[in-house]
Amino acid sequence: MANQIGWPQFVATVGQIVAGLPPAQRDHAVILGNDYSEASPLILLGKGLPPVYSGHNSYWTWGPPPAERTVVVHVGDWRPTDWARYFTGCRDVARIDNRLGIDNSEQGVPVTVCTGISAPWTTIWPALRTVS
Repeated sequence: MANQIGWPQFVATVGQIVAGLPPAQRDHAVILGNDYSEASPLILLGKGLPPVYSGHNSYWTWGPPPAERTVVVHVGDWRPTDWARYFTGCRDVARIDNRLGIDNSEQGVPVTVCTGISAPWTTIWPALRTVS
């Protein structure tokens, strides 16, 4: 329940980042939530967003993004250096703020944009599996 606090602000922040991508990147973007509590609000409340994926728990079993989705808007606590083996460029572009001062597990997590995919999703996807 605590992670649901701030969902509208969370979705709005990610939506603004997606909207700010150049059209060529936006057309090939995918959103990747670090866990189900980051993917779920984007699926439930997001309108007009790129497809949302996660490697967490059963989300992982739904499979990787399509090959043409080569730009990642990542939400979660993985750092851009963790992405260096899969992308040539990653940069933090925002931090989630529920604007209520409530310290849940989403508060303060980074939103990172990664471009220059250097491996196919079929190679990347197994490494993203997280069970908790």
